[in-house]
Amino acid sequence: MTPGRQTFVVALVLIAATVLQGRLAHIISIKGAQPDFPLVVLACGATLIGGSNAIGLAVWAGLLEAATFGMWFGSVLTSRTLAGAFAGSLQRSVIRDSVVVPPLVVLATTVVAEFVFAAMVPSSWLHHAHRWLRTVVGELVYNTILSHPVYALLRRFGVGQPRENSFARAQK
Repeated sequence: MTPGRQTFVVALVLIAATVLQGRLAHIISIKGAQPDFPLVVLACGATLIGGSNAIGLAVWAGLLEAATFGMWFGSVLTSRTLAGAFAGSLQRSVIRDSVVVPPLVVLATTVVAEFVFAAMVPSSWLHHAHRWLRTVVGELVYNTILSHPVYALLRRFGVGQPRENSFARAQK
């Protein structure tokens, strides 16, 4: 599958994840902590695709998620874009199909996204740091648990597969 098609597949999964975020995340929240479905898809997809396509996905995920927030549009967009660029930069640094990579990538990407957001919107945590920290830790746990199913789903859709060699295909 070409990188453009892989990017398109992840972009579609990001739309589905954003819908799930709006419909399901608050239902399964525990003490204010809830998963961030688009961020998990972004972390996995950007790591599998890498490069400029990962940055494009990061901007797309940021736009989708920021559109659902209403407030702090620019902060959400920036935090998700930087987090996705971070995850995309890991493509050449990690063994992508190792069992430990998806949780670690999602954990690190969530930390980047949340701390960039917190730096840009200090009022989101400054007055209630304990509650904010508990919420972020809960999100980290949720996202890390979701990493393997999302990663497997993207791999099943062919994301991260090397581009087929048309010469080798013609030889068969």
